[in-house]
Amino acid sequence: MTKVLYAGSFDPITNGHLEVIKEASSIFELVYISVGNNTKKQYTFSINDRRNFIEDAVKNLPNVKIITEDKLTAQLANELQVDALLRGIRNGTDLDYELAISDLNQTQAPQIKTIFLPSNLKYRSYSSSMIKEIARYHGNLDGLVTKLVAKNLTKEFNLL
Repeated sequence: MTKVLYAGSFDPITNGHLEVIKEASSIFELVYISVGNNTKKQYTFSINDRRNFIEDAVKNLPNVKIITEDKLTAQLANELQVDALLRGIRNGTDLDYELAISDLNQTQAPQIKTIFLPSNLKYRSYSSSMIKEIARYHGNLDGLVTKLVAKNLTKEFNLL
């Protein structure tokens, strides 16, 4: 069975992330989504909220499993015995950052390779941070995130 791990903070999950997950689910037999915390980030949503948003978004993808973990991605990859780590790439800046992370992961789990999937063109220009800015200033979230995420962003920024 081919298994892949897609780890991230997903604060919140975007339609760009979802496109990467859908693509991975068509390639791999099992896709693990690991929702974690990055010590350098301040989160809008709790880890449980972020997990719930993803569970709602992928409920029609039976080969996708969501987990939460507080450990190195390479450690988790070893425990899950995945074949590869998955990273979505929007642009050259992402690629530079993700290559550095891939290099570090290889020091911890040299047998596990990283696979980079480019984002769908229509989602390439925005990030979770940008979406939160749109929500904060009452912008239109249609097509950027799921309805559940949009509802919670609206609530979070007191826009109801």
